[in-house]
Formats: sequence, structure tokens, C-alpha cells
Amino acid sequence: MATFTYNIDPSHSRVNFSVKHMMIATVRGAFTALSGSITVDPEDPTTLQFSAEIDATSFDTGNDQRDGHVKGPDFLDVEKYPTLTFSGSGAKKVGDGYQVTGDLTLHGVTKPVTIDFDTVSEEVVDPYNNKRFAVSGRAKINRNDFGITISMPFGAGGKLVGDEITVDLDLQYVRPA
Repeated sequence: MATFTYNIDPSHSRVNFSVKHMMIATVRGAFTALSGSITVDPEDPTTLQFSAEIDATSFDTGNDQRDGHVKGPDFLDVEKYPTLTFSGSGAKKVGDGYQVTGDLTLHGVTKPVTIDFDTVSEEVVDPYNNKRFAVSGRAKINRNDFGITISMPFGAGGKLVGDEITVDLDLQYVRPA
């Protein structure tokens, strides 16, 4: 059984998120600084080991005032919790994709999260003879589960910021020649 370890290529990877604003619109953004690795036997994805670390200070929605608020104590509290981590093992074949369940640590709280990977590319060789592949996946989390419980009521029973956050992962991995 041959296993290979690939590292996230941060310049070709992105962790995007979206959340409802005032229950009528969707705010989108990204974490732009991440690292991690995956170790896998291409013949047996159930043996996979997956880890990622995200720099919480890289949170970006394109609005400095909003980003500053979200990085502050009401939400991410990046001074106290500068990183988000995910560590998972094993992949389960589901339809045309895979599911990976692991532990997400966000805001100092660790909870199990399942990521549904709907796209897993074939391995290719880049012009520098490195081996690469890419995955795209999605997870949904509830911010309250991670201790981010600020409630900002809006209108007739609504919230200014929704509780459910959708996280979209577009990750490219590289294994040096």
C-alpha cells in the first residue's frame, strides 16, 4: 500500500464562506491564508489523513469595517483565537464524491464537522514535475456551536447575522518531485 503526502498550495487554494445578512441577503468572503496536508493511498481513500490550519486574521469580505468587527471579540476574537484548525481521517464514498468527518476548532471550541467533497481531480504533473490534485467541498456549521453566540436582533424576530455559515473549500495540493 503506497501512501503519499501532499501539501496545500496556498496560492491556488481558497476557503470561502457565506452567511445571511438581515435574513434577506448573503455576505460572502474568504480566509486567504491557509496551510495543511493530506496523506492518502490513492487505492484506498478510507486511509486518508487530512489537516488544515487557517489564519483567522486573514478573514476578508472586502469591507474593512465589517472585517474589523468580525475579527473582534463579538465573533472570531482573532487576538485570542488566531487560528482555525481541521483534522480528519478516512473518506467515505458518497455518490460521485467523498465525505470526510473531522474535528474543527474555531473560537477555542472543537466540534465534529463533515465536509462533502463533490469534486476530486485526477493527479496531474505540473511544468516543474510536481504532482498535483485538487478538491472542492462544502460544509455547513452553526456559529453558536462554536461559542459565537452574539445575537443581534433585527426586525420581527430576525437576526442581523445568520447562525448558519456555509464554508466552501477549493484546495489544490502539491507533492514535490
